[in-house]
Amino acid sequence: MKDGTTDRLMALARPGDPMLGICTDFDLQNGDFTYLIAVEAPPEKADPGQGFVSMEIPASRWAVFTTSLADIHQAWNRIFQEWFPASGYEHADGPELEVYVTDGDGVKCEIWIPVIRKSA
Repeated sequence: MKDGTTDRLMALARPGDPMLGICTDFDLQNGDFTYLIAVEAPPEKADPGQGFVSMEIPASRWAVFTTSLADIHQAWNRIFQEWFPASGYEHADGPELEVYVTDGDGVKCEIWIPVIRKSA
């Protein structure tokens, strides 16, 4: 972001930690949700007084999918249209995560979705 927000946010993270996109507060009737750009910050740096919010991500069993930045929208569609119906899992309560890891080849994206086994 041109206003310096990304730099201030990354200053809270440990070196090498990824940037996160957090999808939460789902309204399934309207298809709305809240999207947060985030980093994992040590408790001593997580100061909401800096204009940021702090949230704890609950422990969960995660389905993790790797994709490219260019294909992230198609990956989301395939997860819900193809993987979930065939997987034996369903979405658990909790936020979905986009994890953006920068390596020598650019940005690698992972989609993390909290899951539970479908009941029979």
